[in-house]
Amino acid sequence: MTTRLTVASMRIAVGLLLCLLAITVTEAQQVPQSIDPQLVGQWRHTSGHSDGGFSMTTDTFYMLKRDGTFEWHARTVGTAGESNSGPEYGYWRAGNGHLFIQFDGDEISSMAYKLSGNSLLLPEETHFRLWERIR
Repeated sequence: MTTRLTVASMRIAVGLLLCLLAITVTEAQQVPQSIDPQLVGQWRHTSGHSDGGFSMTTDTFYMLKRDGTFEWHARTVGTAGESNSGPEYGYWRAGNGHLFIQFDGDEISSMAYKLSGNSLLLPEETHFRLWERIR
């Protein structure tokens, strides 16, 4: 039997994580009008889970583009099969050590970031904490 994650269920999961892990931008916070050019590129976060006879690995990708837009997608492979989610699109900005992400039609979320070479650390995150530049 193959279990497939739907795009809608993956989007809901990501939305819930952003609600739980990120700070929703309030009117008091200023969203910069620029991007941090050092963040432009494709980033991957890999997570795995294993329990008894079940295991899965999920790669989540953000392509942060120079024009301030992004593309998001994810791929999960495990004992129950494989599934692809996305692509989803939105806008991003960065400044003063904060990354601002807005999926099309959603609220803007803000998270602190630290960049070191090809590693992006989101220190306030618990699940989506470390990202690797792959392009």
